[in-house]
Amino acid sequence: MQWISHLKNLRTIKIEGEIENVSPLRIGSGKAQVLESIADLTVFKIYDPQKRVHTPVIPGSSLKGVLRSQVVANLRTYGIQNICDGLPRATCLEGNEFTRYEGDSGEKYHNILSGYIKVCLACLIFGSPGFSSHLIVNDGYSLNESKLATRTMVAIDRKSGSAKQKSLYTVEYIEPGAKFAFDLIAFNLPNYTIGLISDVLLKIHKGIVSLGSLKTKGFGQMKFNKVEIYVNGKPETQIASLDPFDTLVTIEDSSVEKKLLSFVNAWEKAKEKISEVANRGWNWMLP
Repeated sequence: MQWISHLKNLRTIKIEGEIENVSPLRIGSGKAQVLESIADLTVFKIYDPQKRVHTPVIPGSSLKGVLRSQVVANLRTYGIQNICDGLPRATCLEGNEFTRYEGDSGEKYHNILSGYIKVCLACLIFGSPGFSSHLIVNDGYSLNESKLATRTMVAIDRKSGSAKQKSLYTVEYIEPGAKFAFDLIAFNLPNYTIGLISDVLLKIHKGIVSLGSLKTKGFGQMKFNKVEIYVNGKPETQIASLDPFDTLVTIEDSSVEKKLLSFVNAWEKAKEKISEVANRGWNWMLP
């Protein structure tokens, strides 16, 4: 269970590839502040010094937020108890639980492992106040020319079901066909936790989970054009287990779905044991 502690660099798994929107995509930057913008709500962009223009980007924080919320929902669906939302005042830790253990990382690790300080699996993966994340999701930079468009919409009065007066607004969005880099780095995470994340990535690929805003209007459906998996910087077909609950993952197929399913299967094999850990108050000590 050494992966929990951050004390050693056991391994790094990197999942990278290309993701493309198959429906309009809008990840916003809030109210438009550029005078020449015709949209009230603009797309999040960064400045590209080579092209000397602002180009759309998928913020890593947005994608990581989708991954966490979906992992939490999936864990609860599987019947895993004592899972927190990861939101302010709804998380395992407040940030001061480890103050007394400053300079004694071994004691901090032991108290998490024994469940004396309860940290749920979602917080172990994505982090919590006072506990670093094992996962980095980098910004997804544009790989081709993204075409931007605008659409005028109207807010609906939920009581009357009709349009609100003086409620027209214009949103900017990315036309389908834009391609972005995808880059996820997992430090010291067992295969079954990668399986939880891969399950969400599969749902994004299949259009079950969408990104950005205006999802109820059909926005934000994506697909992965390719996915590559590296362990400590090298492509691997066999990925070893990291703890007693984990299993070996063998990647035999080059397709996006089969690669991700290889990790999902590791979670399927581990979930009953993880449920027992959760029922013991996140005590990872083997009985």
